[in-house]
Amino acid sequence: SRPAGREEMSEDEDRVVPVAATGGADASVSDSSSTLPFFVLKIVKMLESPEHCKWIHWGASDTSIVVPDPVSFAENVIPQYFKHSNFASFVRQLNLYGFHKTSMDPDRSEFQNKYFTKHDPELRKLIKRKATDKSNSQQSQGQQNKKQALASQQQQQHQLGQG
Repeated sequence: SRPAGREEMSEDEDRVVPVAATGGADASVSDSSSTLPFFVLKIVKMLESPEHCKWIHWGASDTSIVVPDPVSFAENVIPQYFKHSNFASFVRQLNLYGFHKTSMDPDRSEFQNKYFTKHDPELRKLIKRKATDKSNSQQSQGQQNKKQALASQQQQQHQLGQG
């Protein structure tokens, strides 16, 4: 059975979900009245699910996420939460939320975010999705358009004042 809220990783992953509304196995998180980005909530669900512990689990210090076998994780866990089984897409999302790879072992992946720890779930609400290059370029293009419009407007006013 697939968990509720299964969806593709996309630009919508920056949605926040009231943590108290998650209920169920998220006891360490559901007591909080804060909100978490949907993607982060899914990571928590993966880590708290006993059936997934051989594919994803907390690191030795409880401050990192360990994926011992990325291929098996992609086949067995990712499709239960998203509409794909692409480990690279999962890693891209981790990176967008400030997670960094901490192991150099090509057969094992470990990721860390200073706000994502097992024993301090309150810190997780500080995790925010980074802006993508696409949104940054759209924003800078919008700023350039505003500057050009303002310059044009000032030029017209100047011409009217001379005429």
